[in-house]
This record gives sequence, C-alpha cells and structure tokens, in this order.
Amino acid sequence: ASTMIEYRLPQATNARIEILNVRGQLVEVLRDGWHAGGSHVVSWNSGQRATGTYFYRFLSDGFQQSRKMLLVR
Repeated sequence: ASTMIEYRLPQATNARIEILNVRGQLVEVLRDGWHAGGSHVVSWNSGQRATGTYFYRFLSDGFQQSRKMLLVR
C-alpha cells in the first residue's frame, strides 16, 4: 500500500515531511532538507505496517501542518 502526498511551497526553503503513528511516534522521515519553490509530490510506501491511523506532518521555516491518513489493507 502506498500513497502520494502533494504539497506546494511559495519559495525555496528547508522542509521536512514525517509519518507519525496514532501515538505521535515518528515512523519514517520522507524528506528532510532544501526544497525549491513550487509543487512537489512524495510517495509513502507503508510496507508491512499495521492497518490503522497515521499522520503526515509537514514542517518548514515557521510553519507546521499535520493531516490524518488511514491505512486499510
């Protein structure tokens, strides 16, 4: 099972995209570093992870946003 996460940056910046479990524990870091401005897409392949609720968190200079994902097998 995999999913695509799309995001847009108004300008070049450092950014980090993380996957967290329902307890808020870090599961995986998808990207971490310098990103050009514009539209981006990153893929998360859940591998053998358990069915359940996960979150992806986007962090950049002065900004943070989290969104819920459901992994269903």
